[in-house]
Amino acid sequence: MEEKQYTVLLVEDSKLVLLKTARFLKENGFKVITAEDGQIAIDIYKVRFNEIDVIVSDLMMPNVDGYDFALFNYNNDRLPFVAYTVINDAASAMKLLGRGVYFYVQKPFVPGQFLAYILGAIHRWEFNKDIRKSESVYSGNLDSITINSTKAGLKDAMNWFSAKNEEHFDEDNFMKVVHNFNEILINSYEHGSLGITEEEKSKYIQEGVFDKIVENREKTCTKQMVISQTTLKDQIAVSIKDEGNGFNYKKYLEMTPDVLLERINMPNGRGIYICAMYFDKIEYSDGGSRVMVVKSF
Repeated sequence: MEEKQYTVLLVEDSKLVLLKTARFLKENGFKVITAEDGQIAIDIYKVRFNEIDVIVSDLMMPNVDGYDFALFNYNNDRLPFVAYTVINDAASAMKLLGRGVYFYVQKPFVPGQFLAYILGAIHRWEFNKDIRKSESVYSGNLDSITINSTKAGLKDAMNWFSAKNEEHFDEDNFMKVVHNFNEILINSYEHGSLGITEEEKSKYIQEGVFDKIVENREKTCTKQMVISQTTLKDQIAVSIKDEGNGFNYKKYLEMTPDVLLERINMPNGRGIYICAMYFDKIEYSDGGSRVMVVKSF
C-alpha cells in the first residue's frame, strides 16, 4: 500500500527561511503550500482547507500573526498546528495552548525531530478524528458505558458521550466539549489501559514509532474502561475509570507557567493541562486511574 503524501501549509514571513524549510519538507516527501503571513494563510485556508493535513507556522509575522492564525484554526476546522518559532516566555506558551497548539519546534530545527513532530501532529489528529466518528447510534439515557480498551471501544464511548450531550451545548461549545473529553479519554486509554508512560510516549513520538506501539499494545490489552455521566440542571459531570496503575497526575494539574515553558520542546505532556484550562473542574482519584470532569452549559 502506497504511503500517503501529506500536505503542509507552511507560514513564514522570512523568505529565506520559507524557501529553505519548504525545500527540506519537499525533499522528505511532503507537498508544501506556502504563505508569507497569517492573513495570506487564512485566505488559503478558507479555499483549500480540504487539501491541508498540517499547519507549520511562525508566530511573529506582519498583518495577522501566528497566534491569531492559530485562534482562527481553533475556531474552524482545527487542523493539526505546529508552532515553528522560538518560544522563550511562559505567557506565549499558555496563549498557544489555549488555542489548541500542542506541538512546538524551535528554530533552527533539528531535521529528525522536525519531521517526527509534524508526523506526530498529523497522526494524533487522524487518530482523534477517527475516534470521534462512529456509525453506531445510541438511544436512551444510559448513565454509564463499559468499553474494551480498544480503538473501537473509544469510538463507542465518544458516540455515547456525543449522544448524551448534543442537546446541552450550542454547536461551537459542543465541538469544544467533545474535543476536550476526547483528550481525557485517550489519556486514560494510552497511559492507563496501555500503560505507556510520558517518557515512553515522548521517546516513541521522536522515533516515529508511537502509532505502531499503541497498535501492538492494544492487541494484548484485556482491560476495560467505565465512563459515567451525571447531568444536573446546568452542568455535566463525567468520570472515566480505567484499570491501569495510575500516574503522577498532580504534576500536570499543578504545572506552573515556568515549568510549562521548560517542557515546551517535549512532543507530549500537555493534554491534561489544556483540558484543565477548559473544564470547570478536573479531579483525579484512585491514584490517577479515575478522573472526573465538570462542565457547565
